[in-house]
Amino acid sequence: MTPLLTRLLASASVLGATTISGHAIDTTAVELEELQVTAQGGSAASAATVAAPSSDPKTRLSPSALALPANSTVIDAAEIARLPVQSYGDLFRPVAGFDVSNYGQGGVGYGIALRGFSDAEHGRDVAVFIDGVPVNEVSSIHTPNYVDLNPLIPETIRSISIVRGPFSVEAGDANLGGSIFIETKQAEPFSTLGVSGGSFDTVRSLATFSQLGPGIQPFLAYEGYGTGGYRENGDLGRYNAFNKVTIPLDLGSSLSLRAQAYGTRFGQPGYVERDLVRALSHRAPRPMTPMAAARPCRPS
Repeated sequence: MTPLLTRLLASASVLGATTISGHAIDTTAVELEELQVTAQGGSAASAATVAAPSSDPKTRLSPSALALPANSTVIDAAEIARLPVQSYGDLFRPVAGFDVSNYGQGGVGYGIALRGFSDAEHGRDVAVFIDGVPVNEVSSIHTPNYVDLNPLIPETIRSISIVRGPFSVEAGDANLGGSIFIETKQAEPFSTLGVSGGSFDTVRSLATFSQLGPGIQPFLAYEGYGTGGYRENGDLGRYNAFNKVTIPLDLGSSLSLRAQAYGTRFGQPGYVERDLVRALSHRAPRPMTPMAAARPCRPS
């Protein structure tokens, strides 16, 4: 091979390498914005319209749980109304990532777990708030951060925001597995009254009173529930009175006052009712008679 040909081939190789490196293919994945396409039926001349992409809630400041950098779910009142809710555990069982355990011990708080945490500790790894008020009991006799949502009436819930993982700063140290933010209804344009029942002596009654208006907006809910029989292997009864009043203020703000009274009684295997124990009659020891006390002991 002649020196001239060798220099020409070397120059061509350098030029080709420079050209390829200068126009390297970008392998970075590009995520396209979601487009919503709607079409109107009819003639073939009907044109489809393309809506502008909606803004991502995770890229803007918002009090919604969907704006957090985490996997979040929001359940509204309409979805709750479609759920067959027998207890508050049924609110979370259909949600992905939840593990709900009912211990079958009456009014004891359920085991709620997220992201693989244990469901044997009464929801200690899930931070729960109702209208901004923390529900976790820091120094409970059962376990730290014990959660009991038995006083929660499903018909009073406006929305449930669920955040998976410790991504909510305001949730505190109980949100290792996640956090739950429950908001109750402010008012409704109607009142309700209902009674339902079933087998095993199950009866539930619920009455709500509410009205909309420019002035004070009340929302009251009163519940009574009882069930028993061999299916529950015990006896359970409760009463629940939820009272919330909202007062509109200036500049679109409002003041809400809430008071709730809740009571329950249950009897389960291993749990004896205190009132039944107190009702037991105890026989006092018979006093020694004077003759028996003075009788001498004879040696055998």
